[in-house]
Amino acid sequence: MPAAYVEQLAQTRAPEAEIHALMEKYMDLWNRHAITEHTELFTEDADLVNVIGHHAHGRQQIRQQHEQLHRTIFSSMSSRIVDLSVTLLADTVALAHLRWEMHGAAKLPGWNVPDPRTGAMTLVWTKQHGEWRVRALQNTDEIPVPPLPES
Repeated sequence: MPAAYVEQLAQTRAPEAEIHALMEKYMDLWNRHAITEHTELFTEDADLVNVIGHHAHGRQQIRQQHEQLHRTIFSSMSSRIVDLSVTLLADTVALAHLRWEMHGAAKLPGWNVPDPRTGAMTLVWTKQHGEWRVRALQNTDEIPVPPLPES
């Protein structure tokens, strides 16, 4: 874990620290392929848009999508949090921005994804019945872009 990230985590306030800890749990469950437990972090009616724009609605669809990925192209991967920021929007709503890095994902014909693969996630956390859950998640692969022409 980068030192700057550890320092930032140490300086967060209580609700933000809860979300930081849940994001660490999120990543740990992801890396252990514990998809049933992983999807318990989502609300029943959660929305997830993955890196290729596929939308899953509800915990069951999210679990099915992730189970297939972890049986196949993610069976040997490992991911880590590069950076994480959390902003409390209301007492029961938090916004998290996560930069991630993944190693070891299987290659697919016609999809030239670098290793390590990097990206960003935006998550909306809601507190329901005293527990934080992900209500919405947008995940985006970071792709190399050639320099833009000068004007």
